[in-house]
Amino acid sequence: LPDNAGRNNSTSSEIGKVIKSGIEDLRIFLGVKSGIVALGESTTANVFRTLTPVVMNVPGTNIVTTDLDHPAVYDATRVLAERLNKEWRCASLSPDKGIVEPESILECIDSDTIILALIHSSNNLGTRNDVKTIIKEARKIKPDLFVLVDGAQNSSHSLIDVEDLGCDIYTVSSYKTYSKIGASAFYLSERASKLSHDKLIGHDNSCWELGTREQAGYAAWSEVIKYLCWLGSCFSDSENRRELIIKAMEKIRLYELAIISQMLYGNADTPGMLSIKNVEVMGETKNLKIKDPVFLFSIKGKSSAEVVSAFERENIRVN
Repeated sequence: LPDNAGRNNSTSSEIGKVIKSGIEDLRIFLGVKSGIVALGESTTANVFRTLTPVVMNVPGTNIVTTDLDHPAVYDATRVLAERLNKEWRCASLSPDKGIVEPESILECIDSDTIILALIHSSNNLGTRNDVKTIIKEARKIKPDLFVLVDGAQNSSHSLIDVEDLGCDIYTVSSYKTYSKIGASAFYLSERASKLSHDKLIGHDNSCWELGTREQAGYAAWSEVIKYLCWLGSCFSDSENRRELIIKAMEKIRLYELAIISQMLYGNADTPGMLSIKNVEVMGETKNLKIKDPVFLFSIKGKSSAEVVSAFERENIRVN
């Protein structure tokens, strides 16, 4: 639409409605009851955007992340630690499971930890950290600990409830959640949203978006939630949108479990990855409850570039 929000004309008014609806729909999708939701260009940008005010304003001497994390979090925490003279601590993953055990993270946290930043589901291994337990146990060490959860990979595979998790920041990627590039979203708890942050003079603390966002991004999120509600309505008579989203994500999860099982173990007609000669699958292959349909594998004697090219010749896309 050829205009911006906030102007005194009918087109601008319509844009305002699109933006408001998109934010309201995202709040339902994320299970937000308090705090704010905003959009940014990417999860990486949003992590830097939300981490910086925490590290700059919250007392403490160290930042904790994990070596399972995407560079969006891994790099952002390290860059900010170096820039602001904080200690950077990195909890190690369990290679056989492909997750970060709670104990590994808890060893890194103390009363001087500013923030714990960790991934919900690995974009490489498809394994899911027990984020709720980690947050609960970490706050036994430091009750007012700030926590950022990178949900970019997780958001299309399982239900998100930021209130239940108890995190202060949760990021989701638009293009990984049935949508488009350039409209990734983030949630901020009430206390996180009030931290001093970059914004134009005159705006209150609820303003976390810098400049004019692309209004199509908000509309796209509304379409995502509309799709999930439609899917949920195929299995429920409820008219409550949150309940429909819960039902949709339950069914998506069941469908994905079937895909994961067939990919790993095969069926009567096709062998699974675990039984194919010279193929090695990394991470968890038994406990499918912590597994998303993302697989990291290697082929003996072949480089990653050779494998990708071979798949490309068969019109199969891999990263």
